[in-house]
Amino acid sequence: MARLELLWSPVHKDYFILWGTEICLYKFEEKNALKSQQVSLSSTNAATLVSPPISTIPYMKCVAWCPEPENDMELAVGQTTGRVVLLDMKDELSAREFVTKHPRACNSLSWSPLERRLLLAGFEKHRSEFGAQVWDVNRSFSAPRLQKYLHTSVNPAPEPIYRIGESDSVQSLSWTKLGFSLVAGMGGKSLKLFDVRIPSKPEKSIGTRCVNGITMDPLNDNRLTSHGDCIVNVWDLRHFDKPVLSITAPKAVSKVAWSPTRPNFLGYLLRDQSSVGICDIQFCGSAGDDQEPFTLERDIAPPGEITSLVSFAWHPVLESRMITCSISGKLADFNITDRITMNWSPTSTIAWNHGRKVLKFIDESNRCYVRDEDIIVQMKSRATQGYGLKVDVNENVSFINDPDIQSVWKWMANCNNSEYKQAIKGIRFSLGIDSSENLKSESILLPWSGHTSLDRSVALRTYKSPQREESLALCGWDVDLEAQKEDPCRLACLAIFNAQIDKAARILTEAARHSPKYNGLDLIAVAISGFNGEGTKLWRDLCFLQGKHQTNPYIRSMFLFLSYEPLKFNDIVEDSELLICDRLGFALKFLPDAVLTTFIDTLSAKFIEEGNLAGLILTGFSKDGIVLIQNYIDRTGDVQNPVLLLAHNGQADILENPGTETWIQSYRCLLDEWRLWSYRAQLDVRLNQLNALEKIPQQVFLSCNFCSKSVVPSNLSKGAPKQKVSTCPSCGKPLPRCSICLFYVSVSSNPMRSSKNQMAQFDSWISWCQTCRHGGHAGHLLQWFSEEGECPVSGCDCRCMSLDTSPAMKALKITDT
Repeated sequence: MARLELLWSPVHKDYFILWGTEICLYKFEEKNALKSQQVSLSSTNAATLVSPPISTIPYMKCVAWCPEPENDMELAVGQTTGRVVLLDMKDELSAREFVTKHPRACNSLSWSPLERRLLLAGFEKHRSEFGAQVWDVNRSFSAPRLQKYLHTSVNPAPEPIYRIGESDSVQSLSWTKLGFSLVAGMGGKSLKLFDVRIPSKPEKSIGTRCVNGITMDPLNDNRLTSHGDCIVNVWDLRHFDKPVLSITAPKAVSKVAWSPTRPNFLGYLLRDQSSVGICDIQFCGSAGDDQEPFTLERDIAPPGEITSLVSFAWHPVLESRMITCSISGKLADFNITDRITMNWSPTSTIAWNHGRKVLKFIDESNRCYVRDEDIIVQMKSRATQGYGLKVDVNENVSFINDPDIQSVWKWMANCNNSEYKQAIKGIRFSLGIDSSENLKSESILLPWSGHTSLDRSVALRTYKSPQREESLALCGWDVDLEAQKEDPCRLACLAIFNAQIDKAARILTEAARHSPKYNGLDLIAVAISGFNGEGTKLWRDLCFLQGKHQTNPYIRSMFLFLSYEPLKFNDIVEDSELLICDRLGFALKFLPDAVLTTFIDTLSAKFIEEGNLAGLILTGFSKDGIVLIQNYIDRTGDVQNPVLLLAHNGQADILENPGTETWIQSYRCLLDEWRLWSYRAQLDVRLNQLNALEKIPQQVFLSCNFCSKSVVPSNLSKGAPKQKVSTCPSCGKPLPRCSICLFYVSVSSNPMRSSKNQMAQFDSWISWCQTCRHGGHAGHLLQWFSEEGECPVSGCDCRCMSLDTSPAMKALKITDT
C-alpha cells in the first residue's frame, strides 16, 4: 500500500490535501449533516471533498504546495522517475513539468518563502548530475509542444537556474528565510548550508546521519529539525557545529513537524505507532548560552480505535490542533490538551495558564497575600513608601509591625545618637564579653520610691559599671518614661523595674482614665500600691499567681517582680513576649556579672540559630551578626530589612563581605524588577556614602574627532568659574553640532570637581546613538523622539530610541529641578 501524507495549504487556512496514489483536496469546516461528501473528523468538525481525487499523476514521491496567493491551488509533485510536475488543482489539464537529464527519484521539494517563483528539488545520486536544482517556474516554456503527459499539450521545461551538489544525493532539503540560503541533507551523512548564488561551496557543513525530513521552524528563522532512523535533531543556523537538542526515539522516525502557532512545540511520528509524540522545548537562559534546553515530552493519541498512524499535520491557525491519518486512510481531528502551568512574577502576580488562555489571575491586591503576609508584597509596599531611606532612623519604625525589627531600628537610632563610637558593634562588644577582660560591676542598693522610711535591707540590689550604663542607654533605658507615648503597661513595668511604684501607679491610673481599652488598669494600680517593700507571704503568693495568669507580658512581669522572695528573675529575662531591649535592660540592671554573661551568651546563640534580627543588638554587624542575618534571610526570604539596616550601620568594612554584597545585589535586582528605579538610586547613594559600593571608574570619554584628545579641559585652576566650551581645547576645532538645533554642543570646563558642584541641566547634556553616532542635546532629542521614530539626521533611518534595552525609556520624561 502506498504511503499517505497530509499537507495543509500555506495560503488558505481551511484547505488541506491527502495524497498517496491520488491527491484529494479537502476543506476543513464544521460538521453539517446535509453535506453527503463530508468526512467526519471529530464530533464538531468534518472534511469536505472539494473536487474529485486527482489520480492522473503516477509514482508520486513528494509534494509541495505553492505559497503564492495568485497560485493558491498549485502543487509541485516530485516523482520517482525524476520528473517534477506543476499541477493546478483548479485545472489539472494545465500541468507543466520539469525534467532532469537522467531519470532518478525526486526525494524532496521546497518553495522559496521569499522568492516564491523559485522551486527547489532534491534528487537521488547520479554521477553526471547535480543533487539539488532550482527552477524559476515563471520562465516561459519554449520548444515544440509535447503530447506526453495528462493527455494534454505540455511545453518542455526550462533549464535550472541553480545547481548544487554535483554527483551527490539529496535526502531532504528546505529553503531558509535568510535570503537565498537553503539547507540540504546530502549523501546520507551530512547537512550543508548553501547560498544558491555561490553553489560550488557550502557556507556551513556538519557531519550527521540525521539528513531526512528537514523542516524549518515557522516561528524561528534560524531553527530547523531533521531526523535519522531513531533520532530527531534540532539545529540552530547560528551555531551549526552541533545540534541544539537531540531526541532519541525507540523506533524509526517517519515524520517531524513544527507547530505553526506555538513556539518551541514539535511533533514527531514513529513508524507503526498509534500516537504522535509532542515535544515542548524549554530554553533556559538567554540566546547564545551553551546551556542545553530541556524538553517536556508526551504522546498524544487521537480518539477512537486507530491501530497505526502514517501522517499528521498541525492546523495553521487553531492552536494545539492537528489532523492525523491512519494506515487505512481514516482522518481524525483533535485538540491537544495543554498542561496547566502556574507562573509567578517578581511583582507577586500569579497566573494559571492553559496554553494562551489565562484561567486565573491573582495580583498583590488579592486577600490571600494579605492573609498569608507574603514577604514580597510587604517588601514592595514598604519600598514604595520610602522605607529605610528616612534621614531620621526612628521614622522607619512606623513601617514595620514586627516588634523585634522595630527594636533593632530603635537600637540603631540610639547608636547614632550615642557618644560611644563603637556602639554599633553590639552589646557584647560594649560589655567586653568577647574580649579577655572580665566584666567588673559594682553592687548598688536601689531604694523604692515612695517608701523612703523603709530599711535599706528591702531595697533592690542592682549592678552598675560604665559598660552596663552604655548598654542600658543603647537599650533606651536612660530616657524619661513619663515623656514617652507608648504602651502604658510597658512604661509602668519599667517604672517598677526602676523601683518607682508611685510612678507606675500614676501611669496606669492615667491610662485607665483616658482610654476605654485600658479599663482595669486602675485596679492593677491599686494592687501594686499595696506593696510595702516586704509584704506577707500570702500577698507575694497572690502576686505570683496573678502574674502567671496575666496575658499582657508587662503586667505579668510586674507581678512576678513584686512576688519573689528571694528575688529570682529567670521568668522575666526569658519571657520572649517582652521586647528584647527590655529583657536586656532588666538583665543589665539586676543580674550579677557571671549570670549576665551566661544569659547574653545563651541568648546570642539562640538568636543566631533562629535567625532573629533582634540578635543584632547583641552581636552588632560582626561575623556572628552576618551569620545571623543569613539565617534570617534563609528563614524568611526577606532581604530588604538586612540591606537597609546595613545601609545605616556606618561600617564600610562589613559591607565588603561577599555575603552582604549578594544581599545588596539581590535587593537591587528586586527594585529593578519592580521598576522602583528612583528608590534604588537613593539606596545606591546611601550605600555609596558608606563606601559600600566600589567606586566605578570613568567609563565614557569624549575625544576630539580631529586630534583624538579629550574635549574636557583639565588644566583649569580649582577656583576657576565653570564655563561651557564648544571647541576642542587642544586643536581649537569646533565640537559636533546638535542634529536638531544645529548649534555646536558644549562641555563643562569644570566638570564635577567636588560633590558640591551642581550638575548641568539635563537638557544641555550631550547624548548620541551608539549605532549611527548621531546625537545632540539630550532635551532636544527627547522632544524629537517623543513624536518621531527615526533619527533626525536626513537620510538616516536608524530607530535610535527604540534600540534602548529599557522599554520604560520610551515613556521617559525628565524635568530639571
